[in-house]
Amino acid sequence: MKRLKVGVVELLAHSVTTPYLRRRVIAPATASVMPQAVAAWAEELGCEVHYAVWTAQEELLGLLPDDMDLVFISAFTRASFVAYALSRHLRARGAVTVLGGPHAQSFAEHARAHFDYICQTTDRALIADLLAAPERQERAVLLCAENGPALLPGVAQRARFIDHCLQKGTKVLRLVPMLGSLGCPYTCSFCVDAPVKWRGLPVEPLIEDLRHIERRWGVDTLVGWHDPNFGVRFDEYVGAIETSGTRLVHCGEMSLSLLSAENARRLGRARFGLLGPGVESWFDFSDKSGRARLLGEAKVRHVAETLNAVQAEVQHIQANMIVGLDTDQGDLPWELTKRLVELSPGIYPTYFLATNFYNAPLSRELHASGRTLAMPFSLLDTNCFGNMRPLHYSPVELYDRLIDLYEFAYSWRSIFRRTRVTRGGWGKLVNFGRSVDEGRGFIDFHRRTRARLESDRELRDFYEGARGAPPTSFMDEVKVQLGPYRELLPEELLSPEHYAESFRSSAEAAVRTLREPVAGAVPRERAALAPRAMSGRSVA
Repeated sequence: MKRLKVGVVELLAHSVTTPYLRRRVIAPATASVMPQAVAAWAEELGCEVHYAVWTAQEELLGLLPDDMDLVFISAFTRASFVAYALSRHLRARGAVTVLGGPHAQSFAEHARAHFDYICQTTDRALIADLLAAPERQERAVLLCAENGPALLPGVAQRARFIDHCLQKGTKVLRLVPMLGSLGCPYTCSFCVDAPVKWRGLPVEPLIEDLRHIERRWGVDTLVGWHDPNFGVRFDEYVGAIETSGTRLVHCGEMSLSLLSAENARRLGRARFGLLGPGVESWFDFSDKSGRARLLGEAKVRHVAETLNAVQAEVQHIQANMIVGLDTDQGDLPWELTKRLVELSPGIYPTYFLATNFYNAPLSRELHASGRTLAMPFSLLDTNCFGNMRPLHYSPVELYDRLIDLYEFAYSWRSIFRRTRVTRGGWGKLVNFGRSVDEGRGFIDFHRRTRARLESDRELRDFYEGARGAPPTSFMDEVKVQLGPYRELLPEELLSPEHYAESFRSSAEAAVRTLREPVAGAVPRERAALAPRAMSGRSVA
């Protein structure tokens, strides 16, 4: 039997114009666990595996040998056009291609014309079945495991893939990706993880993983926990870090409801250097903040008190908020968001534009109301361009308010105050650097967008719903981002009208297969140590 030559490529950039700092420092540190897990499983199954990441430093078409049998490509949505281009190149050379990652979860229907298979929830059994008989398909077959993996390859098994990423970066930022759990116990209507049942992975293997990280890459290596909500079973997972006895630095996302004063102290002792709690909204999702009945001003005060307690232990706190939700109207949400900056001056606030990724509970309603824009995937960055028309704000009003918010949160007064109250030299440096580079950078970006709403009639019509196709200027930006790889895409994909048509038809198909949110109860039993037999896969 022929030994398959399998490639695994993760796209960590979306544009050939990616700035140097992001290509050289940030992108290599954003590699994910699942592509490395797929590579490890393929090796276990006897394949010759070639693993690579694309950070925009490399020649995309030269990442793999020419004679690959099958290639897995993992991409977030902004990198989807690059993924389409790479797949076309590989298929022309006889390879079977498979899409995975966030884009496969969100816009699988749109991607089906460009791949042979699309993997959504994935486990070892699904990969084994696929490797047993990969075939070219006229239209991609959708593959989805029933429950997801019960166990993932450990750090020792993924070590050479982690080395590949670290060698592309700098010694300043050495980050190893980890997963302690899958899914989220909450069912927020906007969240792509709401339909995914929370599942804790076995705890004991994590202890040896952490010790292996310290032995191989040294003390102070950064461990990036990719859990949608780390610490749901707080005692077990933070306990694993404590039991490991390591001196690693940790970062992750966590609900405010988990951040009691005692838990904050334990995070500090466990050397959490960066934490990203979700605030989301002042008028909804309050069960995640730890006070289900608190809304408005009362919620702001509670959130500020919690964040300040955590910041006494953790150097860098990124508070995540969403603007433009249907619960927001008038001045109050924006004034409350500014109030948090005043009450918790040391946090780094991030503001995301409400976005429909077509795999959240709210997606069906947004689609039915016609409020989802055919935003080109390469521009779908929730910090810059969302694809959802707010219910209570015009495009001009939304950007006016967004600019005002950023000017307040990232004024020089706020930046110096943020830096002054942050504990630790590392925390001060990160807070100041991000505030100047990212925070003030978004002020300029949103001002330019606001000006374009006045000068570009197509853009304004697009945002207001009078035009279904994205403006010509948007598609021109996409072409610049793709550079030489645009030649590998069908021309109609770069045409505003044809792109809008493909987006709408795939969206219609997507809403018919949306999964319902899973109830938020977290199982109390301890996770098993051995992988449970999976009952196959579902194929569409």
